[in-house]
Amino acid sequence: MDLNDIKSSIQPFGKGIMGAMFESGYCSTGSCETYWYALMLPEHGDIKTVFVADAGSNNEGMYEETHPLYYNYESTYKVMPSGSLYYPIQIHYTGEKPDDDYERIHKVNEKHTVRFNPATGQYE
Repeated sequence: MDLNDIKSSIQPFGKGIMGAMFESGYCSTGSCETYWYALMLPEHGDIKTVFVADAGSNNEGMYEETHPLYYNYESTYKVMPSGSLYYPIQIHYTGEKPDDDYERIHKVNEKHTVRFNPATGQYE
């Protein structure tokens, strides 16, 4: 987490809630995974970090770009102001993404919207 990135990206995340998005992830055995998290700064209540969504992944350490199982995708986010207590967040994925069993790779250019679930305390 880069504090300068956090500071420059603070915006409304809901009614009486300011926040900032940041990426965190790891690399292991030739592949890297990143995830979006939201740092929630409510007017009242506890400051918390909440998992939002998959942010991207690649297997550049395992395969060359020309290999049929090579993939590399990333994402951007957009907080969608609404009348709800927690605003939905739209994630836009681009690049080449594997299917669930990692046997086929397909191009992606798709948007998914996640909404905060107060029961779980997470975006879903």
